[in-house]
Amino acid sequence: MTAATNKVEAFNGFSQWIGFGNGGVITDNDPVEQEKTVKFNVLLTNAVIFHNALDIAEIVRKLQEEGYVIGPEDLAHIPPYLTEHIRRFGEYSTHELCIQPKAYDRTWTSTSARSEATTQPPRTATARRHDQESRTWSPTGSETRGHLIRR
Repeated sequence: MTAATNKVEAFNGFSQWIGFGNGGVITDNDPVEQEKTVKFNVLLTNAVIFHNALDIAEIVRKLQEEGYVIGPEDLAHIPPYLTEHIRRFGEYSTHELCIQPKAYDRTWTSTSARSEATTQPPRTATARRHDQESRTWSPTGSETRGHLIRR
């Protein structure tokens, strides 16, 4: 009974560590929004646990290839609630801060719907390369009435 309680408490503590925003307090009074917040936190917690389990399995495989003998009883003592490798606030590069942006091109802005549909923004080689590399939605792509179209 104690072991099961400890596992649940460990999961809850890990879930609280994952859901650190706003001090872990749900500020919305709407029960539907509260339920969404809890479910999203549990989903994110389970995704991180799954990722941790995959990382542990990879490390165990490498150790076994090196000749170490690791049994199920050894793995029973490794919880999937590891946090040391997680950067909750991300890792942001600041070396781009010294790059001077190009001057704003005022000729591109338009208020009429007709000219908006026919006028294309100037595309730089950097923007085209970015579109080709990332294959994601790009604000430098074609626009039609405010909706971005994938290039």
